[in-house]
Amino acid sequence: LKDPTLENFMRLSYTFARETGLASEEILSLCEDLSFTRGASQAMLGNTLFVLCTEEDIEDVLSILKNPITCRIYEGNHG
Repeated sequence: LKDPTLENFMRLSYTFARETGLASEEILSLCEDLSFTRGASQAMLGNTLFVLCTEEDIEDVLSILKNPITCRIYEGNHG
C-alpha cells in the first residue's frame, strides 16, 4: 500500500465489500450510521461488521450496534 494507515485500510475494506456486492444492505446502512468513526466495514465471514473509533466515540458506536465485542488497538510503539 502507498498509504498504510488504519483509515486507508478501513476505506479500502469498505470499498471492496461494497463494490464486490459482499456487503449486505444492513451492513451498508450501519456503515453509513457509523461514518463519524475512523471507519467501518464488513468482515468477509458472515453478516459481521468491524469498526474503528476513538475512546470519545465509543458510547455512540455501542448505542448503534447489537451485541458488540470491543477491543483496544494501540498505534505506534508502546513497548
